[in-house]
Amino acid sequence: TPGFTIHSMNFLNENSGWITGDAGYILRTTDGGNRWDSLISNTHSGLKSIQFINNDTGFAVGYNGLILRTTNGGGPGFPVGIKEFSSESPEGFYLSQNFPNPFNPKTIINYTLSAPQGGSMFSYVQLKIYDMLGNEVATLVNERKSPGSYSVEFDGADFSSGIYFIKLRQATLNKSEK
Repeated sequence: TPGFTIHSMNFLNENSGWITGDAGYILRTTDGGNRWDSLISNTHSGLKSIQFINNDTGFAVGYNGLILRTTNGGGPGFPVGIKEFSSESPEGFYLSQNFPNPFNPKTIINYTLSAPQGGSMFSYVQLKIYDMLGNEVATLVNERKSPGSYSVEFDGADFSSGIYFIKLRQATLNKSEK
């Protein structure tokens, strides 16, 4: 489609490939790029990256926490699941965008913890990295923390190239757990 910016391209093999861009555009080829089909993404948000793990299962990510997932290669009914996150910061903690992104092999992850409810000065915090299949690949933080801003480095040198997800959890400790 002429007139839109391409943000990401992913070829699974010499024939099967996908492109994402502005306005929710997703294009697919099954003949090595000679012909491209436009897929229905059900969004007008820009899609920044696309990654397929096989001919059927793929993910596209876009602005404001938009995540698209297909289990049929982007055929009829794409996306299978769509989840759009609020742009508002959650109460209690905030996970910032890692930088640089994309990275090779290291990136910095910044996060902020606010005071937990119930008068406790500490929270139990976990920050984990997951691959596209949902497998945990690294635990970067797993400890008690006081309110404040923190940075942690993720070194992906031992992992394959691809898309990884960051999950931050903050739980208030009971007074007896301090």
